[in-house]
Amino acid sequence: LYAQAGLPEVWLIDLQKGFIEVYARPQGSAYQQRVEVTADATLTSPTIPQLALAAADLLG
Repeated sequence: LYAQAGLPEVWLIDLQKGFIEVYARPQGSAYQQRVEVTADATLTSPTIPQLALAAADLLG
């Protein structure tokens, strides 16, 4: 749905499981790139290279 709408990047934050899924590079109705980020990692944006966040800050 998001890829088909042309959103270049989507972050899904799963607070219960403690990880973030980053989807990027939409093509048709699907994303070509999926990255799973855990709380101990730095989250970087494929769309905005200068953006970097501590995943733990988003996961609480």
